[in-house]
Amino acid sequence: MVKKTRAKGPPVLTRQTQVDLIIDGAHRKSAVQIRKTFVQQGPQDKPQPGPLARIVRRGDERALDLYLLMRLLGVKDPYDATLPAEAWARALVLEGESGLRTVSRTWTRLVRYKLVRRGRAKDMARMTPLMEDGSGDKFERPTGHAGDVYLSLPLEYWKAPGAWYERLNLPAKAMLLISLSLAPGFPLPSKQAKPWYGISADTAERGFAQLREFGLIGYTERYKPALRSKLGYTTERRYTLNAPFKVAQRRPRRPDPA
Repeated sequence: MVKKTRAKGPPVLTRQTQVDLIIDGAHRKSAVQIRKTFVQQGPQDKPQPGPLARIVRRGDERALDLYLLMRLLGVKDPYDATLPAEAWARALVLEGESGLRTVSRTWTRLVRYKLVRRGRAKDMARMTPLMEDGSGDKFERPTGHAGDVYLSLPLEYWKAPGAWYERLNLPAKAMLLISLSLAPGFPLPSKQAKPWYGISADTAERGFAQLREFGLIGYTERYKPALRSKLGYTTERRYTLNAPFKVAQRRPRRPDPA
C-alpha cells in the first residue's frame, strides 16, 4: 500500500522575505549609489534642498521606501525595475486590492517628484529612475567625478537582522541619507537643517535621536570661544556614523562595480 503524503501549502511571504528576494534578484555586490543632489543641491555657499525635503515635508515615507527599493533593484542600464504590483505591495506591507491601489498611487507621486518614469512590460509596471535632482532628466550612472558626488546606501540597510528600512522612522531615514552624503566628523546644527536640507530643526533632532538610540551614529563635542555667549564659548557637535554605515560614510570616489 502506497502511503500518501499531504502536499505542503505555499510559503507565507513576509515583508523581509520579499525584500530578500529583491536583494537576491539585484545581484548587487556593493551599496546603492545615489547622487547627493537627492538630499542637497546648489553651490557650497548657497545650498538648496533636494527632492528628499519634499518627501519628508509630506510625510511620504512609503514613497521613500519604494524609491530606494526600486534603486536597489535597478542595476544595469537602463537601471529600471520591473515587478508585479503584488511584489511591491508585500515589500510595503500592503494587502489586497486596496494595497495594489496604494502602490499605484505611490508610484504616481514618485513620477510627480520627477524621480521615476513609468512604463509597461507585459502586465507589469516598468519603473525607470530619473536624475536624483528632480529635474526629470534621463538617469545616468554616478561617476564620482567633481560635480557628480554620490552617497552609498549599504545593502545592510535592508538585510536582516538589522532591517533598518523597517525599524527607522522617516526623520531617521532622512538624517541617515544626509549623514551618508557627508564625510565623518561633520557638523550639522539643527538650526541649519532647514536652509541646508529643507528639513525642520525638530525633524532633524528627532532623526538624530533615533539614530543615536539604535547606536547608528555618535558625536564628539568641540568648544569654540564666543564673544557674546554667557559662558564665553559655544558647543559644536561633530557626527560620525557607526556600523553598518560607517564604511559607507566617506568622501566621494569612483563607483564600485554593481
